[in-house]
Amino acid sequence: MSQVVTNSYRYAGSTVFQSNSYINDNATTAGAGWFGSAFTNGVSITSGSQLIGLKPSSVIWEVVKVGSPSSGNLVCRIYNSSFVVKATSTNTIAASGVSDKQDIEFSFAGTYALASTDVVALAITSTSGSDSSNYVSFYRSSFDESAVFTFVEPNAGLSGWVGFDPLCPYLQITG
Repeated sequence: MSQVVTNSYRYAGSTVFQSNSYINDNATTAGAGWFGSAFTNGVSITSGSQLIGLKPSSVIWEVVKVGSPSSGNLVCRIYNSSFVVKATSTNTIAASGVSDKQDIEFSFAGTYALASTDVVALAITSTSGSDSSNYVSFYRSSFDESAVFTFVEPNAGLSGWVGFDPLCPYLQITG
């Protein structure tokens, strides 16, 4: 049996999740760029989400480079609701090497099971050399994925997460 995704709420073999933006390839809005003090954004797993219990081995985000960010590496992390890192990707991607619009894949050990309110986040290790004209950003669309996750950013005290906006990132999680 092939593992073909039929839609974002059902995935064959319980191994792949694709957001509606990913399935429809219409994530056309850049946003959530990393510069200044911004260093991570992600999606919080909602109660009842089919992602609960999935042990990610791969996470793909679609990103875009705006201008020429000169430093920092992109890394994918899984946090709990208190901003504690539970898993980190085994690879990083140089921000300066990101192309105009690119899918980037992060690998995980596949040992951590996602729980409700966990956050799958894309982070940059340094925002030095980035500004409002030179940064890396998610691609996203207006699909409503609130049954699966909500888009979040760290709170001011870096002790938890707050809602960011209703837009859906172009995202695939394989477990």
